[in-house]
Amino acid sequence: MKKCKKTFLMKLVFLFHKVLRYYVLYGWILDKRVLIIQSIVMLYWYFNNNKCIVCQIEKYLFGQTFLQNNSIYVNKLHRQELYGLFIIGCIFNYLN
Repeated sequence: MKKCKKTFLMKLVFLFHKVLRYYVLYGWILDKRVLIIQSIVMLYWYFNNNKCIVCQIEKYLFGQTFLQNNSIYVNKLHRQELYGLFIIGCIFNYLN
């Protein structure tokens, strides 16, 4: 029974991480304050050697992350995606 609860909790945390990831990436379309969250995430990555805090917590609690490779590092493509969307979001909100 305990293992079932841990598996359920793990899947719930992974789902939350995936939803939160998309909200942080594209949430500026709904609310410009998401740009502040994006800034915080980018600064955290910078000061933490490109490690994701949520992945680190997942790895500590469950021994794996929601990523297929179980990495706690944010790869260059995903960092560039956030940087680009941050710039687009700033321009979009400046023009509106």
